[in-house]
Amino acid sequence: MGYNLIYLIGRRNMTERLFDTDSHLLDFEARVLTCEKSGEDFLVLLDATAFAPEAGGQLSDVGTLGGRAVRDVRERGDEIYHVVDGALPVGKTVLGKIDRARRLRHLQNHTGEHIVTGLFFREYGMNNVGFHLGHEDVTLDLDGCVDTPMLRRIEHLANLAVAENRAVRAFYPSAEEISSLSYRAKGEIEGRVRLVEIEGLDLCACCVPHVKHTGEVGGIKLLGAMRYKGGTRIHMKCGLDALEQANIWQERENALSQLLSLPPERIEEGVKKLMEDLGAAKYKLVQRKREQIAETVERVDPENKRICLFMTDFDVNELRQLVAGIVEKTGGLCAAFSGDDEGGYRFVLADLGGSFEDTAARFRAALTAKGGGKPPYLQGTLMATEQDIRMFFEENDVGTF
Repeated sequence: MGYNLIYLIGRRNMTERLFDTDSHLLDFEARVLTCEKSGEDFLVLLDATAFAPEAGGQLSDVGTLGGRAVRDVRERGDEIYHVVDGALPVGKTVLGKIDRARRLRHLQNHTGEHIVTGLFFREYGMNNVGFHLGHEDVTLDLDGCVDTPMLRRIEHLANLAVAENRAVRAFYPSAEEISSLSYRAKGEIEGRVRLVEIEGLDLCACCVPHVKHTGEVGGIKLLGAMRYKGGTRIHMKCGLDALEQANIWQERENALSQLLSLPPERIEEGVKKLMEDLGAAKYKLVQRKREQIAETVERVDPENKRICLFMTDFDVNELRQLVAGIVEKTGGLCAAFSGDDEGGYRFVLADLGGSFEDTAARFRAALTAKGGGKPPYLQGTLMATEQDIRMFFEENDVGTF
């Protein structure tokens, strides 16, 4: 969203960040310092807020202020601005309410990401170089290559850390303290550094709310890893998101079990059998179509120089094989079609009789055919009825076969 913050230059109203010290604070009161119109919304500055702004790879909190909807929260220096759908009275105290479901999702997934990246750093020396908490899942980027055994090992250790219910603490160390601390960070940080410590596991710079104990994360599922920019991108879900994903997988497994009439533990076996059967059926179909092409070419009278055919369930390659065989035999024109009146037709046309350009031009114009090819072949698709196609060739002295 683009909101005008230019007029705020020069103001200094430090917002007390209530979420820094209490991530579970969801209802609070604060005084309205400023309220300015910005497009269809209002930018509201409070003396204190529990709304966490967009930062650290995740979207802001949402909720209500004084009964008005908070659509977005943005940070500018020491000030935090709330994008609200209505004006609030300056100088008055208003009640703020954080959307609980969204805050919980952010807490579970972001702390879960710290657990996972902390473990990758501890176990394999890999650094976290990217993070995004999206609407569908979490992605994190590492500067090393991750294989499946590594992924499963880290997933096990991460869920063990959740089960151990380790303490999680967010704090601002003093200048003296921070000089003696070793912590993870994606880059140089200006100003005060806020650290998030997972007891006995990780210490990382971070500016957003986290759970108080790892048990609140609920569970961590690493969905997969892929090569990305010389490193690895991992997709993951935590807490209620992971539970929802497990439910989706279970529903799919149950549906497959019913379709295959097999217990869940035999689904893989059943799918392999289906693939084998499908492969055998496709092979038989290809063989039958080759025979059909050969039989059709065999029946063609070599003196018949202009032929139109309609075939059932032929793809463009099969149509081309058929047309090529016929024109090689006749030295004339052949057009083959496959499809139906409702969905349209695939076609291949060839003319070895010396009038390809003229035939192709009249064919395109009369039937609005789309396609191309290297002369003497033209292939593509068209939306016309079989009757219209046959009529065109009858009017242009082409026999049907």
